This record gives sequence, structure tokens and C-alpha cells, in this order.
Amino acid sequence: MPLGRYICPEAAELLKARHCPINSFRSLRKMKPLRQIQAAELMIAANNYTVPYVEAILAASDATDLVDPAATKPPSGVTREQAERMKAEMANLQKNIKLIEGTLGPDHLRLVVAGRYVEWLLQNDRLARYLDKNHGEILGVFRQIVAGLAQPVSSTEAGSNRGA
Repeated sequence: MPLGRYICPEAAELLKARHCPINSFRSLRKMKPLRQIQAAELMIAANNYTVPYVEAILAASDATDLVDPAATKPPSGVTREQAERMKAEMANLQKNIKLIEGTLGPDHLRLVVAGRYVEWLLQNDRLARYLDKNHGEILGVFRQIVAGLAQPVSSTEAGSNRGA
């Protein structure tokens, strides 16, 4: 069964390169396209593609976001109060994700530019020799920065290193 048949193309595109269990798509198909995209973004942000996580997103979805609200039964063992709390927490998480996405792009660009500048500085043999002779620890840190430029950073690492 092709991924895009029951999943909107945008959500399918977001998830196509991820290790997402096929059973996770059962819950996604119960959501309307916009909610499928939101769910895919939440899964990517949390780096969690498990069936229980997608079912939790489904349970936290408003009835207006579901294809057939009457056919979707609430998860067993979850009270109405817990479901409402899950909805509120999921909405808060989505808001925080959008906020982080808005600032992460410019921050990443600044870090790459600064890193490339450090790389350019280290290409100056005279400066590199001076740092090696007088400030070896700084030269070591600069070399780590330059080495890190070649390594891709996952979104979870980028988010955890922002405050550092």
C-alpha cells in the first residue's frame, strides 16, 4: 500500500525518510490532513514514531481534527480529565515546537558562519603557530569547532545545545 494513499502528501513527505512503524499510520489515517501534518511534526520533534505515541496524539486530537470522530473510541484506561490534560499538553508542545523552529534557523546560520570564520582564521599559518605556542587550549577548541562543522547535528542535539 503506498504511503500517500491514506496519508496526506505533506505528512507522507515528512515521514518518508523516518523509521516509522507501519501500524503508526493506522492512527494517522484517522486524522484529517492538517492534523496528520501536525502529528508528523510532533513525531519528528520528539524523535518518537512508536504506535503508542501516535495513538496518544490521536487521543489528544480534537473531534474536529478527525475524519470520523464517532468511529474513534477513546483509549481504554484514560479518563475524560486525563484526555483533556493530554490535549492541553499537546497544544502547548506544538506551540513550543513552532517557537523553536522560528528561532533555530537563524541561530544555526549564525553558528555555521562563525564556525567557517574560525576555520578561515586557522588557515593562517602565522596565527595558528601563535595560538599553538601561546594559547594551545584555545587552538584545541577552535579545531574542535572546525571538526564539528563537517558533522551533521540531529534536531534533538541542536535543541539541547542551544542553552549552552
